[in-house]
Amino acid sequence: ISYRTCDKLFHLLSHKQEQNPQFTFSLELGMLEIYNDEVYDLLSSSGASSLADKLKSSNNSKKGSKKSASSSLDVRRSQDGRMEVPNLTKETMTSVDDVMKLLARGNQNRATAITNMNEHSSRSHMVLSVDVCSTTMITDEDDDEPESQTTKATLFLVDLAGSERVKNSKVEGDQLKEAGYINKSLSALGNVMEALDKKASHIPYRDSKLTYLLQDALGSGNSRT
Repeated sequence: ISYRTCDKLFHLLSHKQEQNPQFTFSLELGMLEIYNDEVYDLLSSSGASSLADKLKSSNNSKKGSKKSASSSLDVRRSQDGRMEVPNLTKETMTSVDDVMKLLARGNQNRATAITNMNEHSSRSHMVLSVDVCSTTMITDEDDDEPESQTTKATLFLVDLAGSERVKNSKVEGDQLKEAGYINKSLSALGNVMEALDKKASHIPYRDSKLTYLLQDALGSGNSRT
């Protein structure tokens, strides 16, 4: 789905550029995972850290330590009011081939494990962010100098780890802890969607890093499953 979506995006933007030579665009891709409610950059060199390193980082973070083999990233609201992940690696995409290479690179770094139910069980949620920036040069009839009109938007594509019945998956130890975080974040997402559907006065975005990061998309009504 991520590949097809990016392919469609390139097609639509390129078609518009063909129709209007004054239109230009650029695409940047970021790729992160939310593991044990901590955010990790899948495209950075440190993203290749082992699952054990990420678990150690998660444990250190809960204890207040900032020293780890793979440092987790913060999620916060930027000065222009948008949710962001500072220091997340962003790679420029100029073709669909770039998308394939970046997806392969990021997926290699994603946390997985073997369980009774799945030989390659995802232990994290993966979030792909595609930043689109388009510029159109507009010439006013009364002004010889053209003005640029710039539009920016971010598309989030999310691959959720599946909810896990511990009784069936037979996980224990660290994997049991991972399953707990996965199920908790999925419950938080369900609670947010239910609150939005009921138009509740309070939306519990802060109950998980997943919903906190995606609140702009979820709250705008532009999200699809």
